[in-house]
Amino acid sequence: MECNDKYIDDLALSLVSNNKLSQKLSVLETAAQSDSDHYEPIDFDSISTENPRSLGAELVCWDAWNLLEFDKVLKACGFSWNQVAVAKAVVFGRLISPGSERHTIEWFQKRSALSELPGADVTGFGKDVFYEIGDRLYENKDQIEAFLFQRQQNLFPPGDHTILLYDLTNTYMKSCSGMIRRRWFLKNRPSLWIVVLRPRKT
Repeated sequence: MECNDKYIDDLALSLVSNNKLSQKLSVLETAAQSDSDHYEPIDFDSISTENPRSLGAELVCWDAWNLLEFDKVLKACGFSWNQVAVAKAVVFGRLISPGSERHTIEWFQKRSALSELPGADVTGFGKDVFYEIGDRLYENKDQIEAFLFQRQQNLFPPGDHTILLYDLTNTYMKSCSGMIRRRWFLKNRPSLWIVVLRPRKT
């Protein structure tokens, strides 16, 4: 332990005695002092924001969009670049703040910074464009799904495990055995009970 301490002391002494190193440290200290002259203290209680917009979730969607090569498949479906930009806004909106087309337009115009990203500014488009793009996406659903499935296979080659994403929103079950536990039912359809998966207690 003492040998290590002596080695460290000797190393520190040799570094300090190094004239070139001392000159570099002096330059850095002078630069830091010069930079500090340009700073001003801020009272955080006096700070206010105006029209704040989110960007974190948009960047996650942006990365996934590029990873799946969505632009490529939409262009193959005959979408113009403007239509691709609107589709991007609609898809991102449904992922980040799910709602109707009207809700998505409001989210994009008032709460999202998506328009700040390159190739995603559709602020000058009317609301009809947002409504129409959903129809275009649905018309090309089969081609888009086939492309995304193949892309997913390339990104995540099938192995011993399979991930299954299943939407239970409108799933119901009929049974005469009385083994179904009834709890929630479909909206405005009380005769159709929703299936709910629960972890089994051991």
